[in-house]
Amino acid sequence: MRKIDSKVVSKSAGSSRLIELIINGKTLVTPTYFPAISSFGIKYSFRSLVSLFLHYKFPRVLISAYDWYFLPNEIRNETFSELKKYRLESFVFMDSGIFESYWKADKRWNIKLHHETLSKSRFDFHTSFDILPSQNSKDFANETIDAAICSREQCDKTGFIPVIHGSPDKILLIIKQLVKSRPDLCDFIAVPERDCGESIVEKAHTVHEIRKILDSGENSPDSRMLHLLGCGDPLSMLLFVYAGASSFDSLDWLKYCADPDQLLLHNFSHLELLNCDCFVCARKDIQYVEKVFLHNLLFYQNYVLKIQELIKENSLGKLLEEYFSKTALDKVS
Repeated sequence: MRKIDSKVVSKSAGSSRLIELIINGKTLVTPTYFPAISSFGIKYSFRSLVSLFLHYKFPRVLISAYDWYFLPNEIRNETFSELKKYRLESFVFMDSGIFESYWKADKRWNIKLHHETLSKSRFDFHTSFDILPSQNSKDFANETIDAAICSREQCDKTGFIPVIHGSPDKILLIIKQLVKSRPDLCDFIAVPERDCGESIVEKAHTVHEIRKILDSGENSPDSRMLHLLGCGDPLSMLLFVYAGASSFDSLDWLKYCADPDQLLLHNFSHLELLNCDCFVCARKDIQYVEKVFLHNLLFYQNYVLKIQELIKENSLGKLLEEYFSKTALDKVS
């Protein structure tokens, strides 16, 4: 079974750490952010968004196995060829497609189609076919672990990420079981941000507890990674990095307008109100929608690079103190 080759390069405030991993001959440094593409809740076509990433060579993208499977054959074949070139230097993260199938109430999507999609695709990271909490579930924890094991056995490619759902307590219980029974599946774990709690502090506390579990045990490497699904709020990302998170993805780059100075997300139409002087905003040759997309992608790239640099310098605490009170930070640890 192929494993992720990772190591901790630096540590800083709280449980923050800079992890370097080598996968498919490429090096990825975390904390990092994967802009997501989805067919649900977005008015832009999958093909046009993929073309944006290919044209501007943004180094990371998350796509849905559901969306990939239901692409028309001609478009999928054409995109496959382009993504093959893109992956020579960049990273493709393929999630399970549960988000799209759930919100579209599409019951056709199942573990069999998910595994079929993985077997015919090329990517750097892929998730398990995640199990959602259900009233009919008699043993949700074991069902989740069994699904992760099944997904791993069906697709023995590098970059496997089990996804854990549930209440905060249930998530912690399942991860404890997984670390104990199948530590080989714990190089990279993913949980949805929305499942980690109601308030930002509660969510960060859950992230911190997950980090402690991943780090626990006599032979547990501190280079295990934690991905938060559906998290793109800049301040939340900062606090979650402090609590021990490694990577993030979201559709926020498609929905909002990022404010680099305040680390806030504004209405999509508000870019001109920011008086941003980035090289994207200075351009006159692109339409407004594309300008916001590129502005946001540039923001997220610069933001994670800044966080990485602060961790290297062991000075992440200074940035945290600008936005969070000591009381809030104490509640996380």
